[in-house]
Amino acid sequence: MHLAFSTLSRRAGVLGRRLALVGCFAVAAVSTASALAPAAQAEYFTGRLGPNQWTTDGNVFAIDEQQAGNGLSYSICVGPIQKSGSGYIAPYGWHCAKGLTQWEYTAIWAAGGVLNNSSATWGFTAENY
Repeated sequence: MHLAFSTLSRRAGVLGRRLALVGCFAVAAVSTASALAPAAQAEYFTGRLGPNQWTTDGNVFAIDEQQAGNGLSYSICVGPIQKSGSGYIAPYGWHCAKGLTQWEYTAIWAAGGVLNNSSATWGFTAENY
């Protein structure tokens, strides 16, 4: 009887160590996924804008960097956009550059916005991080 109890104790010990090891891997996997979540928020969007028009992708998350280009020599502007009452605001304003602009700022919960402040219509590509 003593031998059977001893064998059972060893099996329970091995099983416990295996379960603990599986638990450690599960915690590590969840921690890694959580750590990568902000990077997964990067978002790419494209469109066309008429003269002096702006648009937003509408996807609100904590962004702190934007870049956009129009492939032309016209100025293109980017800025975080937030809903305000029945309209929208660009709380940091707009950052503009010819052809391609990139802007980093203090993280804000907003959607990415793109402004065409020229007198021509053009297509654009933009990314928010």
